[in-house]
Amino acid sequence: MMRIRQIQPSDYATYQGLAFSAGLGITTLPQNPELLQGKFQHSIESFEKNVTSPKNELYLFLLEDLSTQQIGGVCGIYSKTGVTEPCPYFHFKMEENIPLINKILLNNGPSEICSLFLRPEFRRSGTGRLLSLSRFLFIATHRQKFEKTIIAEMRGVIDINRHSPFWDGVGRHFIPIEFSSLMKMRENNEMEIFQKMPKHPIYLSLLPDPVQNAFGKVHEHTKPALHMLMQEGFEKSVYMDLFDGGPRIEASLDHLRVVAESSLGDVEKIQKLPLSTDFLIANTQLPYRACLGSIASEGSGLSISKEVAEALEVNLGDSIRYVSLHPKEKIS
Repeated sequence: MMRIRQIQPSDYATYQGLAFSAGLGITTLPQNPELLQGKFQHSIESFEKNVTSPKNELYLFLLEDLSTQQIGGVCGIYSKTGVTEPCPYFHFKMEENIPLINKILLNNGPSEICSLFLRPEFRRSGTGRLLSLSRFLFIATHRQKFEKTIIAEMRGVIDINRHSPFWDGVGRHFIPIEFSSLMKMRENNEMEIFQKMPKHPIYLSLLPDPVQNAFGKVHEHTKPALHMLMQEGFEKSVYMDLFDGGPRIEASLDHLRVVAESSLGDVEKIQKLPLSTDFLIANTQLPYRACLGSIASEGSGLSISKEVAEALEVNLGDSIRYVSLHPKEKIS
């Protein structure tokens, strides 16, 4: 059985291995041990804090195969964006009714889902959805830790030669370096790259066709994630990444399917149930655990299988939160 669990102090080597496997363009998984160690420790401390309102916490989660103890993926949530210094939070903004973009500074921003990476050998039915959507069950249980709006920065178009058409057509005219070098500077939060980007509007129609065609588009490997998040209640915004031109999508927490449709119940019975991955189920206490499984009504409570109970580390009488893995009606 696969489960999601919050990252723990013994996981650093595994976390670093995932980050170095993720590839170019996922800036929240920098291929820099010092930066990774900082993010890792930030997450450990965030889970330990008594948070009553979001400040700048980072929550990281791992996908674990319980039968082999192998870790197959990682994902995360920033509780609030645009508050970390000295790195500013710039985007390009598409102006209404005019085909031009402006550089915009965003402060004190919304929450953000981030750092999603699933090893290729784990990419099978339901696993990616479990990894991504489990974050929303965590948010639903711990609403006080997050903003009312959540965003996702989608990786832009990057070709097999590690080139970004948008960077080559726009940013490279202001900072004459390769995209791979830019990503290292970005991971290090080097102010120079933000200061040198254009301060005046850019008309898209003046850019070459390959650049226009890449603007607002996502990396080929990101298309399934974008499709799933749009199904779950996200919408495209007017903001694009400053460097690769990838889109920013956003949603109100109240309009996210997993948050809005999830239900709470107490475990009244642990018994043998038909094997199923119809429901995404999570505990409601830390350390956080989530998995896929069967669930059924049992008197005034719920019935789950022994496998689900062990994965979530819950007992009779404990509370759980659940929602259908795909958009459909809840159990009655």
